[in-house]
Amino acid sequence: MKSLSRTLRLCSVVLLCVNAASCSSKSDSITGTSVGSSFNATITGASAGSFTGIASASTVGGIQNITLGTTDTKFALSLTRSGSKFTVGTFTLGDNLLIQYVAALSINNGGALYGSTGGTFTITSATSTSIKGSFDFQGKLNNGTTTNAVKGDFVAICAIGC
Repeated sequence: MKSLSRTLRLCSVVLLCVNAASCSSKSDSITGTSVGSSFNATITGASAGSFTGIASASTVGGIQNITLGTTDTKFALSLTRSGSKFTVGTFTLGDNLLIQYVAALSINNGGALYGSTGGTFTITSATSTSIKGSFDFQGKLNNGTTTNAVKGDFVAICAIGC
């Protein structure tokens, strides 16, 4: 099951990078906020920088996905879970998308790829046109060495099936 979750996380990041383009640090801390269908994020640490990009939400084939990304793919965050409809609530981040949201963070077009190891994802509003909420992501590089923390909030425009 862990192999399936890791594969799905990596696929989510690839899809996120494609989606963002079309519409290795020691310890990084990221804070983001969203306005409309955009977000702002600031990274401190070895990958320090500020990012502005787009936020979107979709539900396709029983998979829910929220994506935050820059058009140059320098920053991408994907939150994914099995389910047919976004609902208001607070959810645990982990590595099993059948029972929780799974998050993947890509820095510098996949140069550093973090998978979720904990944290929370909160949806405060879910309509057919937008999803609003916040996240507190904790993750590690896929080789398990370096940790990363991401905090922020967003308003994602529904692209498909919200």
